[in-house]
Amino acid sequence: MANKGKAKTNESLAKEVVRKFTHSMTWREPFKQKWDRFYKMYRSHMTETAYPWQSKLWVPYSFSTVETLVPRMVSNQPQIDILPREPNDIEYAKIQSQLIDFQWEKMGMNEMMPEVAKGMAMYGTSILKVYWDRQERKTMSKVLVDELNPELGHIEEEVEEVFADNPAVENVDLIDFFWDPRGIDIESCRWVAHRMYRTQKHLEEQQKRGIYKNVKLVKGTGLSYEDDQKSMRRGVLGVAIPDDVTDPGKKEDLIELIEYWEDDRVVTVANRSIIIREEDNPYKHGKKPFVRIVDQAVQHEFLGIGELEPIESLQYELNDRRNQRMDNVTLALNRGWLVEEGSGVDEDELVSEPGFVVHAHDKDKVEQMTTPDVTASSYQEETLIKADIQQATGVSDFTRGVGSDALANDTATGISLIQEAGNARFRLKIKNLEMGIQKIGQMMVSLNEQFINDEQVIRIMGDAGAEWVTVRPDDMRGNLDVKVAAGSTLPSNEAVNRKQTMEAFQIFAGDPEINQTELKRMVLKTILPDGDTDKLLGQQANQGIAPEGIQPTQPGPQAAIPDGQLDQEGILRSTLANAETI
Repeated sequence: MANKGKAKTNESLAKEVVRKFTHSMTWREPFKQKWDRFYKMYRSHMTETAYPWQSKLWVPYSFSTVETLVPRMVSNQPQIDILPREPNDIEYAKIQSQLIDFQWEKMGMNEMMPEVAKGMAMYGTSILKVYWDRQERKTMSKVLVDELNPELGHIEEEVEEVFADNPAVENVDLIDFFWDPRGIDIESCRWVAHRMYRTQKHLEEQQKRGIYKNVKLVKGTGLSYEDDQKSMRRGVLGVAIPDDVTDPGKKEDLIELIEYWEDDRVVTVANRSIIIREEDNPYKHGKKPFVRIVDQAVQHEFLGIGELEPIESLQYELNDRRNQRMDNVTLALNRGWLVEEGSGVDEDELVSEPGFVVHAHDKDKVEQMTTPDVTASSYQEETLIKADIQQATGVSDFTRGVGSDALANDTATGISLIQEAGNARFRLKIKNLEMGIQKIGQMMVSLNEQFINDEQVIRIMGDAGAEWVTVRPDDMRGNLDVKVAAGSTLPSNEAVNRKQTMEAFQIFAGDPEINQTELKRMVLKTILPDGDTDKLLGQQANQGIAPEGIQPTQPGPQAAIPDGQLDQEGILRSTLANAETI
């Protein structure tokens, strides 16, 4: 009786989870249709039925807008700072800050961030899942037959090896994420759900680890679960569902999992019917393990607005103008014909091609139609459309690195003002990204404190090269705050940096109160960031001797320059002068 009662409870819980899941799926359907269109805009996909016989060109302006913003958003690695709240926590904060930097690189976050930024730009929202990843595998290892008699040799023995035991971050496909329709962010949602597709083998492995249960009740459906939008994506690319690599011709039999999260519990439902996981939230921070990052926030709404939504109709208009212009040119070059009845003309001969011949009883009864040339006005309209797109996105042609016909103010001052206005909007996007990174950092600190039980050595890269730091479980404590240094992800303007460095060099060169070796080092690092500055500076850097006799830029009597420094100064000034023109 107890088992029947428990089974009934599991059945009712599964129905509750599936009911919320399907309700959210239905509610967000209009958004999913938008994501479908935005994906096609990014891929510059022209629907065949849109222009049955005319030109079918797609102007890749949407693609250009996204690909202009994304590299700027992720050009620098974010600087995550762990700050102590009390003096006794300073050392703990330093170690954990180094650990976070090491884990960030190990998790491949620098490779993932462009995908995150692209999701923000395309769809307006990116979802990241932060969890602890521990993976074990069986491997063969050589062990001594007898530790007291090593001469007896070794034998191979199967052992369990831990090859992953660290925080992990997954970039969740937005179409596989579902949320409480009443929520405006992850924290305010009463629940969220992550849909996944896994094999039977994966479920069995997770059951051995104690994560899943009832796996034997879950059977493959013989279907490949797939969202309509994923099918659409493959349709755009022109590819089919991949076959099972172990059995070509057979579609991989996947099992749909709905991982349902509340703040205090997690439930996983397989095939929308079987509960395979039900437990309290396994994470000490007591939060749903997801981070939401938006491109442009909308007040009191969960989803943000990306770069493509405001320009969707303008992109279609731009395509129409370009295709209409191409059609106009085609009709002007391949004109139609007015043929009088009874003229004896074979209409199959009325084809524009080199050396074509038309037989007619009376040539006056055959006349070419004239198509007016409207391309001049079309160019003007296209320029206006591009100007509207640039005003909507803040991404001007100058930001793209090309000249512009869409914006009239192309003086140096005008270009600077346009770029600064765009940068103001861009800085807000960077701030949204940094707030998301801060939440990831907070979860990583909590996960490290909860799951690091063994001492480990991490590698830290600094100006002096690699150094190794020992991290102990006792170091994972303290009252700490996580912050992302403001603007640490902003791209640097190399031209401005070089100009400012040159101005500083011209002002302070020869100043006896300024360490000239360090001044040169600053200049060299700016113009040759990957160069070996110590090698270039030679003995001055090694001995810490400031060179004397450097000629200031101001006119007047100049001190003598020791042998060997004249060429160095000349080269340095020449390099800076060239850098200013870049």
